[in-house]
This record gives sequence, structure tokens and C-alpha cells, in this order.
Amino acid sequence: MDSNCYQCSKPIKTIEVIQCNGFCHQSAHLKCVGLIRPHVDFVNEQNNILWFCDHCIAQLEYIKQNPMKSTQDVVAVFSNALRESLGELKTELQETKELTKTLVDKRQFNDSAAVGRSRTAWPSIKRTRDTTPKPRPDLKLVGGTKSIDLGSASVETVAKPTEKFWVYLSRIARHVTEDDISELVKQCLETTQPVDVRKLVRKDADVNQYAFISFKFGVEKDLKDKALDPSVWPKGIFFREFENLRAERDFWGPAKIPRTEVRTPRMISTQHQTPTKNCRQRNARHFA
Repeated sequence: MDSNCYQCSKPIKTIEVIQCNGFCHQSAHLKCVGLIRPHVDFVNEQNNILWFCDHCIAQLEYIKQNPMKSTQDVVAVFSNALRESLGELKTELQETKELTKTLVDKRQFNDSAAVGRSRTAWPSIKRTRDTTPKPRPDLKLVGGTKSIDLGSASVETVAKPTEKFWVYLSRIARHVTEDDISELVKQCLETTQPVDVRKLVRKDADVNQYAFISFKFGVEKDLKDKALDPSVWPKGIFFREFENLRAERDFWGPAKIPRTEVRTPRMISTQHQTPTKNCRQRNARHFA
């Protein structure tokens, strides 16, 4: 059923419903009117029993008490209700009309103001943006030489970082971390100095797609000769002095695992092949 219950105004989506046999013919949920299924079955089985809603019962009582004016009163009630509904609808339409007129006037005012501010004729001509990079001057940092009193107002500065020597390590297993490489470097170079280690893998890359990974680490320059000595490093590790190749290509990380290409065998057909010279000679002797 697509109608709504006249008691709770909710849609009727069940068979537990009863319909008024009076003037309104409206439907209602059984639980909303205090009935159960046996009551409905009993009403449907008896031809002389009808069920009326409270409103229709009140109308019947009024008709019994005023039999001469009942028809006129019913028409008057419905006429008044219809008149009130039409009045409310007219009011809403008038308010909607005034609101629409206000929005249209405001839009026209904004459009006219925008046209007045524009210096070019409408529609405006789209200008192309110059994307040519402009040369930047080569500016160098210059350090101050004046000494100041420590007791006066001063700004704390940071000392220039110590320049490090960087080494490139490759053929490292995928599960090795930067901490593991740091411990390895300290043991192999026999140093307690801090080691700056960085994994050479893209930020969002899937490490499982690589056959191996690479690292770079930076140490003090006095450890350069020792870091480039092959006898220092364990067998299986490949290394060299690190070179920054970012300017030449986007990424210098290890290559991905090569995939085995499976070639489909070519089907050789002999139906439309051009006969060779020897074949033509054999065919000529056969049909001679």
C-alpha cells in the first residue's frame, strides 16, 4: 500500500492494516487503532459489521442529532477547509514570488557593477601567461667578521656543518634498515662517530618489487681511505664513492626485479607460402 496511516502519518508498508468503511475511507495500522488481526478477520467475514474511524463515528453522531442540516454542514466544513488551504497556498506563492524578485534584482546589480569595473569589452580576452623562467642572479653568502660582546644583545647562530664523505652501498637485502647499516659501518670502520645513513628508495615505493636496495652513508673525511678499502667490507657488499646524479636523472635507485618474458610460439602456415624455385621445378616434372 502507498497510503499513509491517518493516525501516525507514516507510510503503510505492511498487511497489518484496516480501512475505514465510513466517509473518509482512510487506512490505519492495527496497532495505531488498538486492533489485532483476529478482529480484522472477524469484520471481513461478517457482512453486517463495518468498522468506522473515530472521525466518521463523530460525523454519524452529528447526522443523527441534526438530520436536516447534516448535508449542509458537511459541505460547509469541507468548503472552509478548502478555503483555508487555498489561502495558505496563495500566501506561500506570494512569498516565493517576492523572494525570487529580490534575488533577480541582486544578481542584475552585481552583473552591472562587474561590467562597470571591467576595462575591456565583454567577453574578456584571456591573456596567455608567460611561463618562461627568468634568470636569477648568482648571489653568494658572505659571513660577518665583527666580534661582539657576549653580554650585549645578540642572536645565536649555528655552526657550519662538518662536510662528510659519502659512500654508496648496494646489493643489500630488502629487509635491512638504516639502523642495521649504521651498526655495520661502525663495526667495519671501527669508529664510534655518528653515521648518517639514508635508504635510496622512493618514498612510496613497494620494496618487495626490488631485487635489492641501496644505501648511502656519510662519515668524517678522515675515514675516506678506510671506507674505500675493499678489505673492510664483508663479502657480497658492493660499494663506491657516492655521486649525486639527481641533476642528470630523476632517480638513481636499484633496478626492479626483471620479469621473465614468455614469448608465444609463432604459427607457421604453409597454405599461402610462395613456392620456391626448386619446388616449382619438381611440380613441373611431376605434371609433364
